[in-house]
Amino acid sequence: MFEDDRSYYQHRAEVELEIAQKATAPEVVRAHHLLAEAYLEKLASAAPTQADAS
Repeated sequence: MFEDDRSYYQHRAEVELEIAQKATAPEVVRAHHLLAEAYLEKLASAAPTQADAS
């Protein structure tokens, strides 16, 4: 995965968490936490492995 993709997923996760913090309805907070989690999972799965580093 390209560095631009990693930056995008990191940024989106941060934005979703910010929105969740500002939300007042519990279902909205949960939805944004789930979206942030999905972005972080995508980011984690895109982390370079030792084989990628060589």
